[in-house]
Amino acid sequence: MPFSRVDAAAAAALLQGKDERLQDNSYRGACGAAGWGSKANDVLLKVKGDRFRHEKTKKKRGTYRGGTIDVGADNMIHFDD
Repeated sequence: MPFSRVDAAAAAALLQGKDERLQDNSYRGACGAAGWGSKANDVLLKVKGDRFRHEKTKKKRGTYRGGTIDVGADNMIHFDD
């Protein structure tokens, strides 16, 4: 078994019954399948290694044509101790 800092069984038990947003940690699970971010995600999932930085920079350069960006949005998930 490979080394892992997080015990998968313990994490699954902790998340069971918690917020539904935590069940799917993929881009589509968090943001849906629409928009420019989804298209960039489809391309970047297939890229590995040093090419990732190149492709990421290309996506940042000219693909965003959307509306305003809400800098005051609170998308954090708060955990109780």
